[in-house]
Amino acid sequence: MRCIARTSIPDFRLPLVSASLTLGRHVQTTLTAALCAQLEQLLMVDPVTKHTAWHALRRDPGTPTLTHLKALLDHLAWLTALPHVAPALTAVPDVKRKHFAAEANTLDAARMAALEPAKRATLLAAILAIRTAQTRDDIADMFIKRMARIHHKAKETLAAYRAAHQDHTDHLIATLRDMLRAYQQPGASDARLAAIGHALTAAPDTILAACEAHLTYAGSNYFPFLWTFYRITLG
Repeated sequence: MRCIARTSIPDFRLPLVSASLTLGRHVQTTLTAALCAQLEQLLMVDPVTKHTAWHALRRDPGTPTLTHLKALLDHLAWLTALPHVAPALTAVPDVKRKHFAAEANTLDAARMAALEPAKRATLLAAILAIRTAQTRDDIADMFIKRMARIHHKAKETLAAYRAAHQDHTDHLIATLRDMLRAYQQPGASDARLAAIGHALTAAPDTILAACEAHLTYAGSNYFPFLWTFYRITLG
């Protein structure tokens, strides 16, 4: 009976596992003992709420909306009060950070606590860094959307203002036309100046004030209306 020699098939996952272990040890050794202890506290059950901070860290913030901006700001304040882990992750590529954070997100507090210390520290640091960056991005998006809405409302208000004051604008144009016609009349300067005076439909100061008011919003300048809506947003 012929014997068939068994050939060993190399496990191509070993280099990846080895690299992850190396990164994990680097993160653990870079973090101070005090920081590691603070990270470990995230896995402890609060006797009052019966929940862990790990639960709050893993929780998906959901789709960011304008109404959730205050909640996002509060969440960011909580995240930034946690240990500063960025220096420990400088040697970890961004794709690896995301991989570690995704892995951490699949584990509950008990399973995290059962991990080897280096890996646990790495996953804790990675998800904290990713969640903090994500929250900052969400807040920036919300700020941009909120400012865009304020600018849009200001533009709408300018359009409404122009529509409401169209008669005043037409009147100013008509006055200017009549003054130019009076200026073009033949005759001496005194006669033309008198004709210009007759073309005025109101006191010069009144007409000048109307012109200044119109020029405030010239060139589609809606900025004067911004503060009203910004103040409303501030509450």
